[in-house]
Amino acid sequence: MFSVAMKGSSWRMSLDDFGECHKKICVLSQDAAAVVKQEGGDNDLLGRIQRDPYFAPILGQLDALLDPKTFIGCAPQQVAKFLTEEVRPLLEPYKSNMDVKVDFVVSTVTGK
Repeated sequence: MFSVAMKGSSWRMSLDDFGECHKKICVLSQDAAAVVKQEGGDNDLLGRIQRDPYFAPILGQLDALLDPKTFIGCAPQQVAKFLTEEVRPLLEPYKSNMDVKVDFVVSTVTGK
């Protein structure tokens, strides 16, 4: 057994369950992709997952599991460090020639 923990939610599953879950998501994903590619429809993968009885135990946690912030790790901090340590020093010699203030703000993804 192992647990998948994301933002305060946890879902316990065995490796067999993990393989079955992966297989179900692949099939649903391919079905949704076919609608997009062959019919020009919208990607309805999330709706397919919500309608599949297999995923009923986690429907209440689905929003937390799919929160984009769950997947970005330390990217905001890495970008801020890169801008501060690499980009800003390169722009500094040209500061007097710029009509704009150079200021960087890095925020996390908040929308869906």
